[in-house]
Amino acid sequence: MITVKIIDHTYKNDINIKNEPFKLFGRMIPSYSNEQWNYSIERFAEESITEICFPDENHNWEKLSKSSVFVGTYNGDQCIGLAILQQAMMKYMYLYDLKVNADYTIDVCIA
Repeated sequence: MITVKIIDHTYKNDINIKNEPFKLFGRMIPSYSNEQWNYSIERFAEESITEICFPDENHNWEKLSKSSVFVGTYNGDQCIGLAILQQAMMKYMYLYDLKVNADYTIDVCIA
């Protein structure tokens, strides 16, 4: 069963799950007009799709926990996804890091 929970000090090692390769098949282009955020999607041509992988980090839970919230996705006891959110300007949070185990990803096609 897949569950989502806040990662506290008990599971602090889970914030260092490894980065996995992923396909870079397009880009999201944000825009702000008339006091509203929006975005468009630019899909790359098939021959321009690449696979990349970010280097692994060594996050320090004690240091980051002062200004961060860690959200983990679990399959049983295995952490398969991670989002690290940090307080940002005004009422918003900043997505500091995001990881998903490649075995649990799907290709998404946006028409």
